[in-house]
Amino acid sequence: MARVAAWAVAIVVLAGLAGRLVDARRIVGDIKGDEATYIAMAFSLADDADLRYSRVDYQRFVSLYGHGPSGIFLKLRYHLTLAGKEPVPSDDSLAYGKALAYPIAAAPFVALGGLGGMLVFNWLMLGFCVVCGARFCRAVMASRAGWLVAIIFVGASVVPVYAAWLTSEVFNFTLVFA
Repeated sequence: MARVAAWAVAIVVLAGLAGRLVDARRIVGDIKGDEATYIAMAFSLADDADLRYSRVDYQRFVSLYGHGPSGIFLKLRYHLTLAGKEPVPSDDSLAYGKALAYPIAAAPFVALGGLGGMLVFNWLMLGFCVVCGARFCRAVMASRAGWLVAIIFVGASVVPVYAAWLTSEVFNFTLVFA
């Protein structure tokens, strides 16, 4: 078990560092849809270890893209007390309004590889789907053709396009597929 954990850590570190070699802005192009929110969330976790949207997060986003995030989903933050929840003044900071699982999973890759690390994380998820599909097909078919079937199945779907988006789609697909 320790051997598997060591391999997993090595893969995360090497893949995350490989993100430094990837020009994600050139590959992905301009951000669209929910990407601004997920990118800001992953960087907030990686750099600040929180999920609060503040001036620092805005400035970080501007340094990445040359402009502020457009279409970012934010919500009020709350402090939990014994009497219930009390809103935090919005001029202090806001909270991100998207699901947390994807940015939490991508944060180590972002910490090691920056924006490219997030893209490498998506590619790893896509590769993991192919491995899972190949193992399943090999067990069912009792043939080495399982790899071919898995590559065709994943490759002929829309999922490879999702791997180029810095959103949770490929992550959610991988969770369901696995």
